Amino acid sequence: KYGNVHFDYGGGMASFVQTDKRTVSLMFHRGGKIEGDFPHMEGTGRQVRFMRFAGVDEVEARAEELAGVVRAWCVFASGTRTSR
Repeated sequence: KYGNVHFDYGGGMASFVQTDKRTVSLMFHRGGKIEGDFPHMEGTGRQVRFMRFAGVDEVEARAEELAGVVRAWCVFASGTRTSR
């Protein structure tokens, strides 16, 4: 979709976008709606959040956090809420 890799579950979840040649960014289209503490998510607006990766080592180091973001998105997109 839109010429890049796009992930969808209950609506557009995220897309890979390239902001420069040294990093790859994962853009969460409605990341501002995702509940939880994810220290590597960037952004302060109502909707969009980013996670930026400088290499495979960073992706691997943040795999648990990224999995938590995906789980939180699935909860949000399915309309269910869990007590925290």
